[in-house]
Amino acid sequence: MKAYFLFLAAMLCCISRIEAQKKEQLDYAEQSKFILSLEAGGLIPVHGFSSQDPFLKNATNIDKGGGFFPLTRVTYFFSKKWGAEFEFLPWILKPSNTGQAQQYLINQYISKYYVNASSPMTNPDALVVSFMIGPTYKITSGRFMILPKLLFGINSYDGMMSNYSLHLKEKNGNEIIDNQYNWNQDASSTQVGWVLSPTCSFSYRLLRRIGINVSANYLYCPSVRITYTTTEQNYKLQQQTSQTYVYKSSLQNVTVGAGISFLIK
Repeated sequence: MKAYFLFLAAMLCCISRIEAQKKEQLDYAEQSKFILSLEAGGLIPVHGFSSQDPFLKNATNIDKGGGFFPLTRVTYFFSKKWGAEFEFLPWILKPSNTGQAQQYLINQYISKYYVNASSPMTNPDALVVSFMIGPTYKITSGRFMILPKLLFGINSYDGMMSNYSLHLKEKNGNEIIDNQYNWNQDASSTQVGWVLSPTCSFSYRLLRRIGINVSANYLYCPSVRITYTTTEQNYKLQQQTSQTYVYKSSLQNVTVGAGISFLIK
């Protein structure tokens, strides 16, 4: 009988210990001050660059879909529920259609001129980097955690366009023209713009400090500026003319990603 009570006491002690450990693990998400998240995923265009210029539509890839990696989030909670988050989001956009852009230019002159079009520089994938910060709120239930947040910051746009050149010789005359289509330095290198991003992350903790998470960002870029200049060198008339085109528009994208998160006390 004594052995029975000792066994029962030992079982109750073990159960109590296990329950205490479970409660400690469940409370850990509530108590954690820092969360580090790493994700990868895709970018879906919602509203692209608004322009009626057919050359611009094909020559730039700023409104094309793409992907991102690694999205990095660092979240600090200054109270049990409220915190602040910093997000680093590099997008890689799909290449633009340089062939269609060049063909559009050729079609403007082919009826009157022989056209020699040099191959445009291969348009690299555009790199857009977002740096954002904003408030977040923590909702926990067991191993699940939801983090709605409102982020704002800047975008850095780089490598979105290529330059084009045409050599024209008049079919029924001796007029010779060189045309250049160059993206201005402030647009073709790096440009900075604002971004606003309502975001929500969902996390499930596999271990005490490690979880898997999915997230969705809505990215609203209120003003993106693109500039290019056309230069015509007419050798018959011995004159050069230039014209600059400036376009501004908003962009809207949605990102969906998945990854891993680390809870750091």
